[in-house]
Amino acid sequence: MGRTSPSSCSCIRSSRSSWRRWSFVRPIATVGAVASGAPGGLFTPSLAAGALAGAGLGQLWLLVHPGGDLGLYALLGAGAMLAASTQGPISSLVLMMELTGQARAFALPMMIAIVLATATARLIEWRSVYEARLTDEEVAERLRAREPRGG
Repeated sequence: MGRTSPSSCSCIRSSRSSWRRWSFVRPIATVGAVASGAPGGLFTPSLAAGALAGAGLGQLWLLVHPGGDLGLYALLGAGAMLAASTQGPISSLVLMMELTGQARAFALPMMIAIVLATATARLIEWRSVYEARLTDEEVAERLRAREPRGG
């Protein structure tokens, strides 16, 4: 087995027009599922939104500097969005490496994207998407439960 480059991995190849179709369909489906109360979680929508944002920004970057792979930008966006929304940068990095099988091919760009996204998200809101669903009282109660008890 030989090594593969990120651009040769079939999991990150994408056509330049497919992200445009998904940029309209996916958000509508996500909003519909969340509004209906159907179980679905927040993990997959954050990956999809990040991939769409990464592909969109990658498309703009490729207009200035042609020759890159749009799929790589989509992966970077997905990892960054996942890290920012879950407030779990290390888990997101490991997960993206495991999902693609490209452990070293794009590690540095992925780390940079994850650090920038997580730092930006923490400046805006310190809670993750999972904690944001809790009321302030529930968060305070959980924080009190973590404190060591005097004894």
